Amino acid sequence: MILLIDHSKPILKDATPEGADDLVKALTAAGAKAYRENVALGPDIARGWGKRQSVADDFLYDYPVMLGSQRIGPDLAGVGARLPDENWHLRHLYAPKSVVPGSTMPPYRFLFERRKIEHGASPDAMAVEGDYEIVPATEARELAAYLTSLRADAPLFVAPLTVPPPPPSPATNTSQSSAGVTPGPGEATTNAAPK
Repeated sequence: MILLIDHSKPILKDATPEGADDLVKALTAAGAKAYRENVALGPDIARGWGKRQSVADDFLYDYPVMLGSQRIGPDLAGVGARLPDENWHLRHLYAPKSVVPGSTMPPYRFLFERRKIEHGASPDAMAVEGDYEIVPATEARELAAYLTSLRADAPLFVAPLTVPPPPPSPATNTSQSSAGVTPGPGEATTNAAPK
């Protein structure tokens, strides 16, 4: 008797529908419970707009939940992962069509101050229009910081990551044996400090 004490997990990826159906039939005939689930990756993941699909857990704390036809524009749950530049968000808030041609988003120019240049352009100025500069207000900077913090990239059981995570950075305090130096004959490896 074999007991599998584990959660169900995918066992076949990138297969044809016929091949997946054949495997399900073979597993079912052998007494296992199996089913085929087609997971469409969709154009958002193909465009690099996220590492995984959006699922219900992503909207758990949203009120009101704005799904489907209730929302106009892209899902912002992972906007910080795909657009991490705060200056891009500031430009988009001031003039959406300048960074996204055909955007239906209205400009939020009330979050910016248009002031006359007196002694030189401010280091915070986004743009200079003649004798005037466009400077984001505190609220605009806070909104851009909030947007860059939105990252729906945590792996979930119902939505595994489709993009592999980056490789871990190399360790800096490695022992000699893990650094590729093998101990000589009669030498032991310990956690003791070197002599």
